[in-house]
Amino acid sequence: MDSIWTVYFDGSSFGKGRRGGPGPSAGAAVLVSAQGVAYTNSLYLPRSDSDTAEYCGLICGLKAALDAGAQSIVIRGDSRNVIDQISGRKVIRKKELLSLGTDAHLLLDRFRNWSIEWIPRARNNLADAAARACIDQARSPSNNSMF
Repeated sequence: MDSIWTVYFDGSSFGKGRRGGPGPSAGAAVLVSAQGVAYTNSLYLPRSDSDTAEYCGLICGLKAALDAGAQSIVIRGDSRNVIDQISGRKVIRKKELLSLGTDAHLLLDRFRNWSIEWIPRARNNLADAAARACIDQARSPSNNSMF
């Protein structure tokens, strides 16, 4: 029997002083092994919206799970749109998300077993914090070198 890993994913976007974007964004995932060891993976997106950031968080988590050798995963996130689109309950209507949805499904095809479920934001706090920290770190003055 395969050990089951858990992928928590989230995206965060801060555009024009409000959540949702477009603006500085990040997708992040927390991968938890069957033994309870947690790994974080994130991607900074200089100008994006919250839907794209959510998908990037999912893809970060799937890539991390594959790199770790996971064969069976449970995916959890607080984005109903992404959950419903990946599970096939909704169609991806935004043109710019179609390739991200395809990328996610190509990664999912590499797992022996997977499931995806919605969780409340309060239960997704680690992935949310990772996405926000990624944005903060990328926008930090110490990361802006002068040449």
